[in-house]
Amino acid sequence: KSVRLEEAVYKMTGATAARYRVKDRGYVKEGLAADITVFDPRLIRDNNTLTKTNMAPAGIEAVFINGRQVQDKGRVMGSTDAGVIVL
Repeated sequence: KSVRLEEAVYKMTGATAARYRVKDRGYVKEGLAADITVFDPRLIRDNNTLTKTNMAPAGIEAVFINGRQVQDKGRVMGSTDAGVIVL
């Protein structure tokens, strides 16, 4: 089943943050953590299958965590300690 781009983005961002009660993420808004994924909507695709569950998605151009770029066109950049784990 296909979903509209806006719905897919919301499910992966704001809805997920709300579900797990993560208050400083999920939206692009002043005062929140700067977690951004830049993707090409024409190329974005989940490459996982029922038997291969560790496949990287296609179409991801860049990933930023707390404003630090940690991925560029599929290549992890330097340290990936930009995030914070809260238990």
